[in-house]
Amino acid sequence: MAGHEGGRAGAPDVRPEDFGAWGDHFGAEEDGDGLSARRPETPDCPDCGRTAELRPTDTGHWILLQPGRYPVAEVPEGRRWYDAEDGRSVVRGPGATARSADECRIAHRPVCAARAFSPRWWPLRAALWLHNRDVAGLPYE
Repeated sequence: MAGHEGGRAGAPDVRPEDFGAWGDHFGAEEDGDGLSARRPETPDCPDCGRTAELRPTDTGHWILLQPGRYPVAEVPEGRRWYDAEDGRSVVRGPGATARSADECRIAHRPVCAARAFSPRWWPLRAALWLHNRDVAGLPYE
């Protein structure tokens, strides 16, 4: 975050205390990755209840990652999360070197079953949202 030690270039100028347990600093509330300034008590999504992988980030926040790894070619730049050797998760923006040429992780929040569907989503996001709706026993609206 700009002005915050350890922040990413291009991230909005906010402090960890500016947002709550599942705040958002990746853009509009509707479309962020759902970073948390505080470590959540469980790895369960507060919206759909699905257990995801709770990981610390390179910016000192916490993120729920969707289970699995996905082809880099199917995930837009800026939405690709990578596992660092020290156990943290890092996101790399446009033009940054990927830690894996083939696979990356994605945040759970964009594909959470509790979110409303949008026809503007990239194909893998839509497919994972449908999968999560199925797992949750929710209808495809």
